[in-house]
Amino acid sequence: MGHDEQQERGSGHLLLFPFLAQGHLIPFLNLAKRFESLEQCGGSGQRRLVITIVSTPRNVASLRRALPAGSSIDFAELPFSPSDHGLPPDAESADAVPVHAFPTFSFATELLRPSFEKLQTELAGRQGRKNVCVLADMFLGWTAEIARALGVQHRMFLTNGAYASAVIFSIWLRPPLFPRSAGPDDELALPVFPDVRVRYMEFLNVVLNEDYGTGQSVVVHGWAQQVRILAHESTGAFLSHCGWNSVLESLWHGVPVVGWPLIGDQLFDSRLLVELGVGVEVASGRCFGGLGSEGWERVRDVVETVLGDGDKAKDMRRKAAEMKKLARAAVGAADGDGKGKGSSVLAMERLVDSAFD
Repeated sequence: MGHDEQQERGSGHLLLFPFLAQGHLIPFLNLAKRFESLEQCGGSGQRRLVITIVSTPRNVASLRRALPAGSSIDFAELPFSPSDHGLPPDAESADAVPVHAFPTFSFATELLRPSFEKLQTELAGRQGRKNVCVLADMFLGWTAEIARALGVQHRMFLTNGAYASAVIFSIWLRPPLFPRSAGPDDELALPVFPDVRVRYMEFLNVVLNEDYGTGQSVVVHGWAQQVRILAHESTGAFLSHCGWNSVLESLWHGVPVVGWPLIGDQLFDSRLLVELGVGVEVASGRCFGGLGSEGWERVRDVVETVLGDGDKAKDMRRKAAEMKKLARAAVGAADGDGKGKGSSVLAMERLVDSAFD
């Protein structure tokens, strides 16, 4: 069945538009799968959902490979020329550019605006503006201007945690926002928290010997399959920078977190984990001078706290197991009587209702 036929039956078209970075693309793909599951089980009422993820050609190819066979999720490719901003021609994701070039890459994403506006205009004209809703990344705020001009519904999807988001919004609501200048030693002033100043330097530049890890440890050279590792029963803790995706993946599998937050919302995510009793912080920020003797003692104490046999370790593992149950309950489907839907499922249903009713 084509999209036009589905629209004639009263379907809604969700356009999902993530920022061009793996930490945003993957959550949007998972969100699309959830919407697809919602539609398949009748959670969106009688309305059929058409789901389209919008991105650049390389990202679309990668996301398409990650879909299961038979998925109805569609894709729309937008042309992108990062070389127009002095970036490598194949830099279609923030992961493909050095950290000092990220501001340039972020500005370059506005090159997508004309083609996205054309796509949205065509969909609104063909399917009716009331049948289209844009669900865009918080880093693509200009999509709201296009949707408003066309009379199309628009929602923002935040890939960070609720607490960090609340901090960001509170800053925006209380001007003045940020100082207009930074010191001469600051290569970049982060546009999130005014007191956070980061000189982007390489965080780790250590060459490991090939025979390192031949004992009890394992060293993975290259990209590790994080979710599969967290799902393994022998994984006792997860040393993480506390990005929100990693936090969710760890708690989904009931694994306590050893936090080493670096910048931005990671600092607040780490604090949240500590307060929930499912994490402990080993360090904070970039330690370019090394941890020092006190730092290594801290590492020893943290490992004992998380992996030991003491009451603290047992309590942390118990609370992490509780978080695992809560996370899975939040996305649980209804039983035969239509009861027992998880809070996240109900929230997604409300989003669909508000977008198309």
